[in-house]
Amino acid sequence: MKNDFFVKENIPILLCIAADVIQLGALVMYCVTGKTEFTAELSSFVIAFGSVTVLLGICSILLKLFSWGKKWVEVGLCVAALFGLLTFLFYIVNEVNYIANILVSIDGTKISVTFALTVLLYLISWIMMLVAAITCKYKPKENCYETGK
Repeated sequence: MKNDFFVKENIPILLCIAADVIQLGALVMYCVTGKTEFTAELSSFVIAFGSVTVLLGICSILLKLFSWGKKWVEVGLCVAALFGLLTFLFYIVNEVNYIANILVSIDGTKISVTFALTVLLYLISWIMMLVAAITCKYKPKENCYETGK
């Protein structure tokens, strides 16, 4: 029995699966540890964009697995990469008071492990989704403009 799933064409999907798992982990970590003395409430933008990123990744995986349209897989991965970047940026904006307090260091606040890990997970997830979108190449039929098909 030959396993053809780990071939060059499926590298974007494997990266997308890994990015979705990492994004989901970062989202759960943010929901559990996101409320601190510097952040009064969780950001709905971070949760919404993170959830949409995971859902777009899952939709792209399903489109690829069931061969429903390679063009839409590429579009889904590109939009998921964009939303992953927005999730990361909204997280940084939401934690700006904490970051400012660390930089000023008036009360001796240092970078917490959960903050650093959440930032790294969001960043790694975004980079992996971006690489998945870049490596997923849509190639239309050759000479489709000349033949009219």
